[in-house]
Amino acid sequence: MVVDGYPEKMGGDGFTPGTQRFAWGLFIISLLLLGPHILKAFQDPEPEPPRVPYMTFSTFLQETNARIVSWAKQCNQKVRHTSPRYLALEHTVTGQAITFDVGKSVCGPEFEAKDSDLVAALHQKHWKHPNPTKDLNCARSVKITELESSKEKSVIAKVYTKCIHGCKIPDIALSDAAFKKLSKDGGTSLKVTWDFKD
Repeated sequence: MVVDGYPEKMGGDGFTPGTQRFAWGLFIISLLLLGPHILKAFQDPEPEPPRVPYMTFSTFLQETNARIVSWAKQCNQKVRHTSPRYLALEHTVTGQAITFDVGKSVCGPEFEAKDSDLVAALHQKHWKHPNPTKDLNCARSVKITELESSKEKSVIAKVYTKCIHGCKIPDIALSDAAFKKLSKDGGTSLKVTWDFKD
């Protein structure tokens, strides 16, 4: 090799100084890159992850079935909570029972009743269908239990119409006949619990 017009001298190992420098540089770079991996190889090996136990086909079917049942229950609860039929009645409701004058039903002429019939009216918030005649609340059986006496008398009435005036969301309005089944003292309001029976 010629350097500045003069042949470059060879080292004792047969390599020129330029080649030696290049080799040492390559060696140092290799150490920097591979050093951590070499050290890691001499360290204690990482413990193997625990092996997943072998699952038989019957066990697989049982677990799959359990997951499907759980998923179906969750979906059913979501449907029940958003359906007009189950709007507020996943549990027993506590409120006031009041009386109302039985007139025309929002459910249509086929649901006409009199004060002597056992019918009830629910707060309008419990009605979700834009056409009340198609609402699932119509003609549903609702059980009302009074809480102001030791006997806790009950009556079952049919949902007849909306309670627009005089009742709050947890309250229920009853015909005179239904109200007198719970209280005969002439009052107009009574603490009750109520829930659907169908």
